[in-house]
Amino acid sequence: MKTLNRCLLSGRLLRERKKIQQICVHVKINYSTYESELPVQQATDQGDMHRVREVLHHTDSTAWELGDDTPPITLRLITPQCSLYASEYRDLPQNWELPWWGFLWPGGFGIAQHVMKHKDQFTGRRVIDIASGCGVAGIAAVKAGAASVVANEICPHACSAIAINAALNGIATGEYIADDWARALTPLRFTTLCQDILASDVGTYIHPGDVVLVGDALYDSELANVMLPWLRHLTHRNVDVFIGDPDRWVLQELERENRLSYLKRMESYSLPPRLLKENRGISRTTVYRVLPTTNEGRVVQK
Repeated sequence: MKTLNRCLLSGRLLRERKKIQQICVHVKINYSTYESELPVQQATDQGDMHRVREVLHHTDSTAWELGDDTPPITLRLITPQCSLYASEYRDLPQNWELPWWGFLWPGGFGIAQHVMKHKDQFTGRRVIDIASGCGVAGIAAVKAGAASVVANEICPHACSAIAINAALNGIATGEYIADDWARALTPLRFTTLCQDILASDVGTYIHPGDVVLVGDALYDSELANVMLPWLRHLTHRNVDVFIGDPDRWVLQELERENRLSYLKRMESYSLPPRLLKENRGISRTTVYRVLPTTNEGRVVQK
C-alpha cells in the first residue's frame, strides 16, 4: 500500500511537499498556500485531522486543463496508482462511505469548463456548488472571480477533500457557519458546508441573486425526481441554476417523456483522454441552464 511519504516524494508531488506538510497540520485545509498571508485556522477536532490524513494518504495529485488561457487546476484524486482505485466496497477504510469525491466526474468537469469560459456570468456572484464532489466547479468559480463560493457535500471526507483541493490551488477555505455571521466575521471566499440542503428554501443557504452549480448529481431517477423540482423552484426566486451532465440515462428518459422543456442546453464539452478512459462510452458532457416556468408550465426564456 502506498504511504503518504511515498506519495509526497513521487514525481510532481515533490513540488507540493511543503504545502501538503502544512495542510496535514491544519484541518479542513483552512489554509491557502505557504506563501499566503491569509489567516490559518486551527484544527477543530481529531476527527477532522484524521480525515485529512486519510484523504491525502489515498489520493494522488493530478492537473486538469480547463481552458487555453487559464492555469491547470490541481486536484487530489484516486488514480490508477492508488490502492483504492480497483478496490471493492469491503476494502474501503473503516467508517468510509463510497468516495465519489475521489474522482473527477464528467458533469463537474463540464461545469468547471463552462464557468472558466464564461467568467463574466460568475464574476462578483455568490456561488453554491451542490454535490461538489472534489470541488472542481467551486474552485473554478473562485478563479473566475466569484465573490464567494460555498461547496456543499454531505460526506465529511468529501468536505476535507474539497478543502485540500482548494488549498492546492491557492484558495483559503473555512467551514460554513450561519450565513450572516460568516459574512460578518470571515474574509474567506471559499467555504465548505457539510450538510444536506436539498429542498431547503431560498433564504436559508441560497439567496436571491445567487448562482447554483450542480455537476453530475442526476445519476438515478429517484434523486432526479427530488432535485429537479427543487432546482426549478430556485429559479422562481431569482437564482441562476446550471447543471452539468453527460446525458446519462436519467436525462435521456425524461427527455423522451417530454419532461425537460425547462432545461436549456448551453454548451457541450469534450472529455480529456483520462476521463474518456474512466467513463467508458461517454465522450462529451453538457451544461444546461434551468429555466423558470409560468403557472401554466410555459418556459420563461432567459
